[in-house]
Amino acid sequence: MRRRISLSEMEAFAAVVREMNFSRAAEQCCTTQPALSVTIRELERKAGAALLLRSTRRMSLTPAGEQFHHLCKEVLALYDDGFSRFQNFVTGRSGTLVVAASPSIMAGMFPRLLQRFHEALPDVKVEVRERLHEECVRLLREKKAHCAITAAKRDAHDLEQRHLFFDKLILVCPTDHTLASRTQVTWEEIVRHPQVSLSADSHIRQVIEVEYAKRDLKFRPADEVERFTSLLALVSSRRGVGILPESLVRELSYRNLRFLPIAEESAARSICLITARASVLPPAFERFREVCVDVLG
Repeated sequence: MRRRISLSEMEAFAAVVREMNFSRAAEQCCTTQPALSVTIRELERKAGAALLLRSTRRMSLTPAGEQFHHLCKEVLALYDDGFSRFQNFVTGRSGTLVVAASPSIMAGMFPRLLQRFHEALPDVKVEVRERLHEECVRLLREKKAHCAITAAKRDAHDLEQRHLFFDKLILVCPTDHTLASRTQVTWEEIVRHPQVSLSADSHIRQVIEVEYAKRDLKFRPADEVERFTSLLALVSSRRGVGILPESLVRELSYRNLRFLPIAEESAARSICLITARASVLPPAFERFREVCVDVLG
């Protein structure tokens, strides 16, 4: 049966080789010289070979001792490196964090958030999943994402939702549109114009439909698109007006488009940092949460 050599035995041998003196090596190992001598004899028994040549004047390594010393240095260095990486993970300084985010957040504030987080923890890898609102929630529930930055989910008792900010809806229209000269607009004014809308599964679209329904207005978009970039392109070509979240349009610069606030305060989404209550989060999440509150809150 192969005899197992422990790390402490390797460390003791490395100390003896480093000092070539049992008394000084014993001090480094916080033990006595007789106890260290017993450890080395037991190590040689396990190794099946003499590792040290001892005399009254000097001590030296045998050929087997030289080979074993090289092995000790490799194993101890590997252990130190591995344990250091483990400590970095436990303290949140390394690891992987999987974040789901809705497209408007991704194209708006997320790059600034990610930059701030990487400045604080450069060794933490962030994997981003860009998904629509319901898909973000699904990833959390299926434990395929650690957290999500998206609109609040109603009646979701299995989720922990930390409110970050209210994201108001903004009207987008060409600079030569009849509404472009206004400082703000109402839903009753918007409904009179053709509208380019995101698809029905978009949370932004759902908020718009709720606002229309509150006023007994019918929402009949002239065009439906999957992505906000397509919406902006159609609005630029004068197919109609559009509605997007303020957090997104704040980061945009279009010379031929005008962005107008909508008068009613209710036209806003609560953007949250969401986690599943039953999930076990990596240590780096706590710092990510702090950065989210600092940048977005």
